[in-house]
Amino acid sequence: MEPKSYPQTDSAEQDSKAVLESLIDSQFVKLYIETRSTHPNIDGTIELVNENRVPIGKLDIQLRSIPKGQTSFSCETSLAAYSKVSTLPVLLICVDSKNNCVYWKHIKPDMPELRGKEEQKSFTIYFSQASDNIDQAGIYINKWIEIVRNYQKCIEQYPIVGSELAKKLDLKDIEPAERELFQRFIDTINNLLDNDFIAVKELIFPGVWKLGVGIISSDQHHIQYQIYRIPYKEPSPLVCKLSRGILFTRQWSPNAITETITSKQTFIDPIKAGKEFVLEKVRKIIEVRLLPIYGYHLSVDTLFSFIDQYHPALGIVPGQDHYLVKDLSYALNQHLIKVCAAILGKGTPLLSSGVTVDLDKISYYLKQNKVEPIDLGGSIFNFAISSENFPIRAAFDSLKYLVANEITEIDRIFGRRDLPFGPGKNWIWSGYSSQNEINSVIRVLEHSIEEYTAFVDGNHLKLPSSPYLDPNTAIIYEYEPVGTTTFEGPGLREHLIDNKLHKLPKLSVFIRDREQHQVDTSKFPNVEVEGNIYQSPSSASMIASFFFNRTPFLNLIYKMLSRDLSQHYGMTLIHV
Repeated sequence: MEPKSYPQTDSAEQDSKAVLESLIDSQFVKLYIETRSTHPNIDGTIELVNENRVPIGKLDIQLRSIPKGQTSFSCETSLAAYSKVSTLPVLLICVDSKNNCVYWKHIKPDMPELRGKEEQKSFTIYFSQASDNIDQAGIYINKWIEIVRNYQKCIEQYPIVGSELAKKLDLKDIEPAERELFQRFIDTINNLLDNDFIAVKELIFPGVWKLGVGIISSDQHHIQYQIYRIPYKEPSPLVCKLSRGILFTRQWSPNAITETITSKQTFIDPIKAGKEFVLEKVRKIIEVRLLPIYGYHLSVDTLFSFIDQYHPALGIVPGQDHYLVKDLSYALNQHLIKVCAAILGKGTPLLSSGVTVDLDKISYYLKQNKVEPIDLGGSIFNFAISSENFPIRAAFDSLKYLVANEITEIDRIFGRRDLPFGPGKNWIWSGYSSQNEINSVIRVLEHSIEEYTAFVDGNHLKLPSSPYLDPNTAIIYEYEPVGTTTFEGPGLREHLIDNKLHKLPKLSVFIRDREQHQVDTSKFPNVEVEGNIYQSPSSASMIASFFFNRTPFLNLIYKMLSRDLSQHYGMTLIHV
């Protein structure tokens, strides 16, 4: 007889823990890790503290060992599933103990590495030395603080119901007909968030199981109600009775989202009211372009636009047509943060508000002043980076997408200006030779359907009637170059063609001028394409200046999304 042996992984686990403890900055990071544990999903927690050793946030962690020199890990999808129900952000920490290297990744349901692999047992994560390592520079601490701060904005620790649960379940003062109204109202909200707008829910309500509604008061003419979060693991009803609200008492519940007093007449259709609540949230997400980025060409074009705009803060030579992804990863995840920290350390007033850095001001400042980046080791510069002129999250999402798909180098999609500005009128589309203009727009349009498909699928959007996704609808784009339209700028015609017989390719792109028209719409809805007659449910013409603004590909994708959301949900979007 022999005693039971230690598992084969025991030594590796102990070595990994020792390496992590040696590299972590114990001044700001407090580790609580259990090895030889049988707990599922996580191995411990990390608590972050400030300079005064006061806790500011916690994270769940899973600690794993990787072979010498390896920069990838096969992660179980069960960990991503756990991240959806955990009340803390979840980190995967992988240790190469032979090389004394530690990498980390924020595990969450909308990771680009996970898309399309949700039904598999595992998915592969690739680590970047510039963005995912734990070292003496200390940037990882600031990233972890940003993760917990963003999480804390969306979810609080304390349930709305607490010890008053039984009291709130008593709906005897509410008429049965009104109970049904509120049940239909909250059902509509949850069904839309859980099925049609999963990505929106993950963005604004992480860690939330459902939304609930609390009835505060109801009389013959008015109703007052509150919508609140129900976190996973918390006992709370979907419909409850609240004894008081926040509008007059100013006592805000941590999980409350909105509170409304409205005429009963406006609530007579609870399904419509529920849709309006969700679509208002969606509208805000769309208008500031917060949806995660999916698609190779979309990611590449967004990154080039970001570099062109903010190269002074990135330490990158501007105006290049080719970059290595590892250089961009260092620029965004290391150089940018170190430069911002150096400027803030000098006391330069470049904050938008609180601890938000205005990247436009930073870039302008760097054009006038030389600033050496600094390491953050031994100090915390906790700040967020924002811009009113660029969707910065899209740039970081694009980089994550490229890294997750093992893309090592990228080439510019939309060409740079190749002509000097002349005297007099200079428009947003000025400075492009005719061939450069046409080639750049064609490159975007030719990949529009595949990129839109990747974007919609990645964000789990439900658009069953989208002409862009329908295999029986052909899309024909006619681009009208500068100087060929009735107005000064470029134009774009979009024709939707009934293509059930599949005589046309899914996507066609033509160049239109005053003499040459590939699509004849004079007898609409009958349209003629290359001598053949087709039915067209829609034909539209628009100004195409958006190609020459920042992020041309992203501009086109959001225009396509705006059209689909308008058709499916009756949404009216501005600035898209």
